[in-house]
Amino acid sequence: MQERPRHVLVLDLSKSMLAPMADGTSRKIEVARAALAKILEEVRSQEALFGLVVFNSSASVFLDLTPSPPPAESIASKLIPAGKSAIWDAIALGAGLLSRGGPPRGNLVVVTDGWDNMSRRYTVYQPGEAPPSPQGPHDLAGFILPAGSQLRLQIIGIGAGVEKDKGVDAVRMNALIQAFGLRAQATNSNSTASYQEVLKPEDLYSQMVNAFVDLPFDDSFTFDALSSEDLATHAAKVAHALRESDKHSLVSALGSTKATSPAGAPVASSSMEFEVALSAQEGVPTHWKERYGPLGEVADACARKDWARARQVLDRHANQIQPLARCYWLARVSYALGNTDEASRHLTEAWIQAETLGPVEKAKIYRRLALLHAKVSGDLEVQSMVEIFERAALTAHTRNPELEPQLEQLFERFLELRGTYAKIQDGGAIEHEKLVDEIFGLLQDARLKDRQREASIQGFLSFVEVALSEMR
Repeated sequence: MQERPRHVLVLDLSKSMLAPMADGTSRKIEVARAALAKILEEVRSQEALFGLVVFNSSASVFLDLTPSPPPAESIASKLIPAGKSAIWDAIALGAGLLSRGGPPRGNLVVVTDGWDNMSRRYTVYQPGEAPPSPQGPHDLAGFILPAGSQLRLQIIGIGAGVEKDKGVDAVRMNALIQAFGLRAQATNSNSTASYQEVLKPEDLYSQMVNAFVDLPFDDSFTFDALSSEDLATHAAKVAHALRESDKHSLVSALGSTKATSPAGAPVASSSMEFEVALSAQEGVPTHWKERYGPLGEVADACARKDWARARQVLDRHANQIQPLARCYWLARVSYALGNTDEASRHLTEAWIQAETLGPVEKAKIYRRLALLHAKVSGDLEVQSMVEIFERAALTAHTRNPELEPQLEQLFERFLELRGTYAKIQDGGAIEHEKLVDEIFGLLQDARLKDRQREASIQGFLSFVEVALSEMR
């Protein structure tokens, strides 16, 4: 019988986590809480064991390794930052959770924004420093990586890592990674360690989620974590984009297909979900290389950020990969490598290929293409609009399937506002108001059907409601 995956998150709850990210928007702890909610969804889908260690002036086990973690809402409200940072003791405690029944094995993810100033039992020694004394503190790398370990250590540092109190301690973190690698080599262990710094909220969110999934999390920071004021600000910007008929051409592309299924019918799903529309949100296949051939190899290469290999596979198997899928993945690889012009060319080809799809499938593919295109072109309004809808649709798909077609219809009508608003000056005000009223009706019906009051669905509905008020 295959062993369950094992994950432990070590989360910084020091006072500095109350501060905003470098761009001055969301607070660090808010982004971390939002990511934790998605992480819990992922580990449940994997039927994995999950544990949570938190630290400030001391480290403690918040959640012991379990196959049934509690709902994110019951955890998030208790994650309140205060105090200083016992980072090394917390990492040791997390490795201890993965040591039940033998040497540590599993995935250990550390998220911190600070410098260690409170650890008493463990430390990280830099090359050339005196070896640890028997009285301690003990060498952290030696403790977490005894012989026989199978540990994947991933450290996510918030901040530039240059100056104390303005980011993570990059020098010590890199010293830990180096010591870990030397220790793994000396013990013939296949354990690995990595250290990554993040500055933006969307990067923190995606890196945290990506640390717990097999494929890279391609979408940005979810809007579940935004305050109602921030959500309203994004909705107002989207409404402004809908009113600008000469700009944001991606909105027109999104609205050029009718996606609505018959009332009560589930939204169609096809093989294209992996080839183009796949994201970590939609569920990761467990054996994608075996099941999906060359595209599975591409996904595997992207998971390891081996963009050169991903490009080689796409070129070598060009005749075996559906043209739309190949163009989309070429665009993803080009964007990851920083070549936005090339990514735009591949996306243009993908839009042309997508014209042959049926309405329901086309709508989903168009949203995926539009999301990547918005990132490439820096169209934040379209990006936010698609992301918040996709999150709501996914939640409905898994928890309230009857609501999913109604959300699709609501989004479809919402996009039509761009056309009716443009006609107001030519006497089309009545048509525009009629559509606004119809959307309000769909919105209220959706609220009634969302009996569980799912955060992502309610967020999308509030988003639409604010934008509608701006469009009147």
